[in-house]
Amino acid sequence: MKEVELEDADALWDHIEQRGRKGWNLQRYKGLGEMNPEQLWKTTMDPATRTILRVTMEDAVEADKIFDTLMGEDVDPRRRFIEEHAQYAKLDV
Repeated sequence: MKEVELEDADALWDHIEQRGRKGWNLQRYKGLGEMNPEQLWKTTMDPATRTILRVTMEDAVEADKIFDTLMGEDVDPRRRFIEEHAQYAKLDV
């Protein structure tokens, strides 16, 4: 797959839409339970392609803080977190 550098989130969205028009199907799930078994295996469970990260006790406080930010009721901290960290996201499009 060719690597593409984009300048902002709008450019990313445009890029995804263009790729989608080429026969790709973009889906969003709120949780793994919404996926059918084939999709779950292909994207998450297949040992050949999955990534498993160990969270240690040293990471627990920071992990809990991030989890609360991303899953909590308050939208503003989540939006700030996403805006601050979006440049580090890796997408498998």
